Amino acid sequence: MKRRKPLLHLGKKLRSIRTSFGYTQEQIANALLIDRSTYSYYERETTHPDLPTVLQLCGIFQISPGDFFRFLSQENTDFSQFRLSSKRKTKVSFLSPPSSPPSGHDPSLNLSGEEKQLLLYYRSLFGEDKKQLASLARSMVKQQKLL
Repeated sequence: MKRRKPLLHLGKKLRSIRTSFGYTQEQIANALLIDRSTYSYYERETTHPDLPTVLQLCGIFQISPGDFFRFLSQENTDFSQFRLSSKRKTKVSFLSPPSSPPSGHDPSLNLSGEEKQLLLYYRSLFGEDKKQLASLARSMVKQQKLL
């Protein structure tokens, strides 16, 4: 029977992913609807996130759960070597360090803290909830144009 690799350095890897996206612990905690200290415990490996939280993190960081767990089982803690594949936006492949920032990390976007937080909320949702939020936003923009 093949022995599974442990999830190596979970806290360091969560920190690496978070910082590669430019998010603070507070922003991630808000998107997860938990206290910043709870998220900090994840990065310090005092506690570990449960499966629903891990799935939300995958949504926030736009990484499939399979790729997330593959990254966690590797010795390397440098998430900057991961980048989104051009074929599928949710597929992440392990490559040499990119010469330019990966998709979704465009520094020219210059998102405000509030805009980043809205994006994190959206990414932490699943399926139909994402569609409902997008529909609500479209309706609000249309209504604002009518005023």
